[in-house]
Amino acid sequence: MSADPCNSGTDPVITMDLTNYASNMACQEVDIKSPNYPGIYGSTLPSNCEWTITVTNPGGMYTLGVDFIDFESETADSLEVEFVTGGVPTQAFIGNSADFMTSYPDPRTKLIAAEAASVVIRFTSAAGSTTATGFHLEVLIARSDICNDFTGPSSFVLSAAYPIAVYATRNFPNVDTSNEECVSDVTSPADSAVYVHYADVEQQSLEDFLYIYDTSDPAAIKLLRLLSPRRKTSSPADFDSRTTSIQVVWANNPTVHQKGVMIKFSYTVAVDTVVCNDNGVISATCDCPTTLVNPTASCAVATADGFVDINALTADTTCNPDNANAHELFLSYTEAGSYQLAATGGYYAPGVYDDNAECHWLFTAPTGSELYLIIRDFDVDGDRDRFQFLQRGSNGRIFRFTGDESATNIPYSSGGAMMNFDVINALILGADDRMKVEFVPMTTDGTVGRGVLFEVRVIDPACPTPCVNGGVCVKTCVCNQGYQGAECDEGM
Repeated sequence: MSADPCNSGTDPVITMDLTNYASNMACQEVDIKSPNYPGIYGSTLPSNCEWTITVTNPGGMYTLGVDFIDFESETADSLEVEFVTGGVPTQAFIGNSADFMTSYPDPRTKLIAAEAASVVIRFTSAAGSTTATGFHLEVLIARSDICNDFTGPSSFVLSAAYPIAVYATRNFPNVDTSNEECVSDVTSPADSAVYVHYADVEQQSLEDFLYIYDTSDPAAIKLLRLLSPRRKTSSPADFDSRTTSIQVVWANNPTVHQKGVMIKFSYTVAVDTVVCNDNGVISATCDCPTTLVNPTASCAVATADGFVDINALTADTTCNPDNANAHELFLSYTEAGSYQLAATGGYYAPGVYDDNAECHWLFTAPTGSELYLIIRDFDVDGDRDRFQFLQRGSNGRIFRFTGDESATNIPYSSGGAMMNFDVINALILGADDRMKVEFVPMTTDGTVGRGVLFEVRVIDPACPTPCVNGGVCVKTCVCNQGYQGAECDEGM
């Protein structure tokens, strides 16, 4: 909902009591904008503009988060965020837009949050502005005491009446020491798609995991995102799930605790926009990408995950054992440069890996892009030989798999029980433009397997639906020759 504008009177105070909203799990979002936003706020701004957002529900705990969508002010002006708990105010931030950028440099995560009953936002201006556009804030309100297990996930139902749902891990933004797994289902109306906005993400590497699944077809569950980074300077890109039903699993089993995650869910009308090359004209005959396997006259369609099929190609088996001198592979926004296929040493010949040889790879893509990893074959001996991948070199492992058969299975809920999802052939998001991949044999008993065959793919995440197969986002995905679709995921 939109807050009343603060554009008249002297020192106006606007209080929004959301008591009656507390019964709905979807909770609430309050949209706050400075006068005339996104235009210059000029002299229309009163000397003191104030909003108070209050939630009253004796039966639950709430987290209030102030998400800074945009903030530009004069040096002499200031914005203050104050949380109130038990009648006691606590100042969380005060300063101008330059001060805020210093405190919150990450362009994706600009959230100030606390478990509180109220939040007060004040903006003071000495004489208005002739250049600054002011601010656009979203106050996100979520229950912070809910954790349903795999036998009965909590439910967020998006609708015209409740178009926003806000999810927070228990006790967010304080640490949760319960070491439990929490499961939530999110659904949106027919002919729409759930949109995921990461307001804040802070996880303990290899101990906190956030899984997001497409559950629209119970017989064909798909993994949309797997996150376990710990980078306080960045967060994963928001995304359009392209489905009406998703499931969020938060697995919190750490020895070291972090604050967790806060996510805003909304929905968009699903529109599959076709973007053509050659000035918008599709040629009468298709110019098929050379990597398509056995192309038909209309070109073979990309694989089920949307990427061009490269299974017929031979993987790069260069295996650098030196961690400081990893084998570096580059990706780019071209069809041929949008993927790399790699395997552990010895994968093809003699068909087994050397249990005395480590393998280290470094994948680098254009700045601002994101990388996916797809494991195509995994045959590793023992429960100690491990295959792992890390974000931006070595700053936080995303995931680790061992030779244990269950190691490549991750949990989801059928609605009444925990089920295992096999990550082989699933997309695993690296959430960065650099990824370090390592294969480290920990046993030297001579018992080995084939090793690991895997793909790394680059996407441009700037569009609501990420552009694949080398497509680049220019408001919408602009596809390489031979591709079309909202994500460039369809062969022409």
